[in-house]
Amino acid sequence: MSDNNNELITAALRHAAALHDGTFRPDRARTPFVSHLSETAELVAQAGGTPAEIAAAWLHDAVEDGLTTIAELADRFGPEVADLVAAVSDAPRGCWPGDCRAQGDPGRPPRRRA
Repeated sequence: MSDNNNELITAALRHAAALHDGTFRPDRARTPFVSHLSETAELVAQAGGTPAEIAAAWLHDAVEDGLTTIAELADRFGPEVADLVAAVSDAPRGCWPGDCRAQGDPGRPPRRRA
């Protein structure tokens, strides 16, 4: 994998971790939510996913959780990653293509924070 591809995946990992900082999976152990993203990205990588698909795996819940928009992801990671995230995301309350947050609609409530 080229350095550019590694940079894309690392940037997506870091952005997803920052967006989901302080959120937890709904389990008794209060597992950090980023563990779900890591597991998803690993499955995509093991299945032979492209760098864009692996990056999208890291970011796949961010729009649904109202933490970012498809437009913001396109600006930061390019249209391929943003389109992949859009394909697996539920639109926040009827808004699409991803600029609802800017219109005052944060999407569904975020996961529990510490």
